[in-house]
Amino acid sequence: VPNANAAGATLYVSPASGKYQVGQTFTMSVMVNSGGGNGINAAEGSLKFDPTILKAQTVSKGSLFSLWTEEPKFNNTAGSISF
Repeated sequence: VPNANAAGATLYVSPASGKYQVGQTFTMSVMVNSGGGNGINAAEGSLKFDPTILKAQTVSKGSLFSLWTEEPKFNNTAGSISF
């Protein structure tokens, strides 16, 4: 999964890869490196996945931001997660 860069910050997913069994549930986190300790107050992004092999079950908010202009959401038909 490629990283997204803007104004010195990098968004990335963890784990970046893995091997899973059919039907197995796993957790993936979106992380941010603000680039040298700089603070951030906003971010947005979207993840695309092949809906024929993956299905999102839930999207939860971490503690990075206290306010969200739009709630994180997923669409298993389109194969997307947006925040």
